[in-house]
Amino acid sequence: MRICVFCGSTPDRKTKEHIVPLWLLRWTGVPNRIMMWGVDPASGKVRTWSANKFQFPACKKCNEKYSNLESATKNVVASMSQGANLTPNQAVALLDWMDKVRIGMWLGINSLDGDLVKKPKFFINQRIASKDRFLHICRVPNGEGFTAFGSITPLFKVMPSGFAIAMKNLILINGSVDFFCGRQCGHPFPTQFKQEGISRIYFDFANGTGKISTPILPFELITPGVTIYQSVLERGQDDSRLMRSTWKTHSKLDLVIEHTDHDPFYVPIDSTEPTIEIPMSEYPPGDVGAWTFLDVLELQAQFLKYDVLITGRRIGEIEFLLVEANQYLAQPIYSDPNIRNLLRDKNRIFQPGASFIL
Repeated sequence: MRICVFCGSTPDRKTKEHIVPLWLLRWTGVPNRIMMWGVDPASGKVRTWSANKFQFPACKKCNEKYSNLESATKNVVASMSQGANLTPNQAVALLDWMDKVRIGMWLGINSLDGDLVKKPKFFINQRIASKDRFLHICRVPNGEGFTAFGSITPLFKVMPSGFAIAMKNLILINGSVDFFCGRQCGHPFPTQFKQEGISRIYFDFANGTGKISTPILPFELITPGVTIYQSVLERGQDDSRLMRSTWKTHSKLDLVIEHTDHDPFYVPIDSTEPTIEIPMSEYPPGDVGAWTFLDVLELQAQFLKYDVLITGRRIGEIEFLLVEANQYLAQPIYSDPNIRNLLRDKNRIFQPGASFIL
């Protein structure tokens, strides 16, 4: 890839962006350890190389723009790992960071696969806080290593709407798609849309009820933990595909927090009170890791179906992609003894220095 992963332009004063940040690689093991990065589509072989080599071009200014976000995330992740509660503004920073890493993984993997012959329609800058999103967080006892779930599936390749990261004793499941939680969170939601050609969609909105209705997600997560939801109304000029007819200003709305043991509640995004508790899982880390993988696969399928309803994608696309997903399960990656043993011995995901991209 010869364009900036952040803005999509020819890099100005070219630098390199580590899609998996160096601080995260150092925190979870040796930065230059060998990791698996999907399957080479030409040879069908599992692709492996040093973790700190998964880097792509970036403008110097673009790269520096996110340095504060990386620093904030590093501190928040370290404190969460030790059992600290989250403040709402820290949760928003985590949501932004997960948007950044998710889209970066999509651009990076597709670039390695040779699928970026044509310039992508969006880059990292266009997907930070641009769509409704959620983050599910779980702490497990004595976890180690780093694993990314769902970043090399066929569904992720065409629609990077959901993935997960396990880092040390934390699991973060993240998803983002247009308008999936606004109505349930009591915020404004689209009532109808009009499409003009391929690239432009106009939406009309109804006012929200100001009350939370459940379930918020279109499916139930197996992985235990706390879920943070945020509905987002974006400026039309930020994305030529989505022109809102009513809401013209960028607005990150108040968070909705959902625990498994009590009703969901609102918190203001600018609050600095540590009101978001990250519970410790009562289940073995290996089981939680396996559940996370299943949750991500379900998330990707459900969000694709939802995207069809809200933006009018053809149903045939879904059927084609689900066939592709089934074929993916039969690819050489799953016949590789190391990967097959990993899925059989789930606890290997959380061993010291473990590194997997699934």
